[in-house]
Amino acid sequence: MRFLHRGFLVSIGLLLLAPVDLLAQNVSSGTAAHLTIGQQAVVQDLANSASQGWFDFQPRAGRSYCASVTFSMMSRFASGMTQGDPVVTVFQGDGTTVVASNDDIATEPDADLQSRACFIWPAVGNTGFIRATQLSTVANSYDVRIIETTMFCPWFFISGDYNAFTLIRNTTDSSVNFTVNWRNSGGTIVGTTGGSLAGNGNTALNARTFVNPATTPNGSIEIVHDGSEDALKASTTTLSATTGLGFDALFEQRRSQ
Repeated sequence: MRFLHRGFLVSIGLLLLAPVDLLAQNVSSGTAAHLTIGQQAVVQDLANSASQGWFDFQPRAGRSYCASVTFSMMSRFASGMTQGDPVVTVFQGDGTTVVASNDDIATEPDADLQSRACFIWPAVGNTGFIRATQLSTVANSYDVRIIETTMFCPWFFISGDYNAFTLIRNTTDSSVNFTVNWRNSGGTIVGTTGGSLAGNGNTALNARTFVNPATTPNGSIEIVHDGSEDALKASTTTLSATTGLGFDALFEQRRSQ
């Protein structure tokens, strides 16, 4: 009985570890499997460049995201499988308009033949699709994931003679496009700017340049960008030259699991 009990537990453990084979069902946008932001799924046995795995997700207009298709460690348990060569493509809700695509990650963090597409979602609805394909001629399994990279700062203050400087640093060696939005306490965007930050570059933006302190003395800030996760680091320093009082507020990403 003890032997049977242990065998039963081992069988259950193997079932829990096994990836879900989604390829038989999610071969088009019409049969896409749902993927929650922050979730990772395994698409098994992409036989060649003609085979596909589709996933849908629910983005928000103006937020930034990264979708990745990378070689699954589960492939190591199957003989004949290679490191793989996946391609990731992100579509709007019509399933045909491309938002972003990538074959072979060439920006930090690099990953050789694996793929990652980072983008700012346009104002075109809250449904998107991720398509996983491959260039390899040998069947492989891949991990498919979508994460949000929007950065949020909870506070700025520009009443009186206070200034609020948002400091942004590019942590990668590639340029990153970004947009900064200042919101009032009710959540409405009251100021915006954007640009491209060179690799390892930095910039400082004063809220007073973009926001009217008479109508919006305080609020919050967000940054969206087309770089990888943590490609940008930022904080906001609020200070008064008269009183000498100052404080910092850090930007953070949403950590979905």
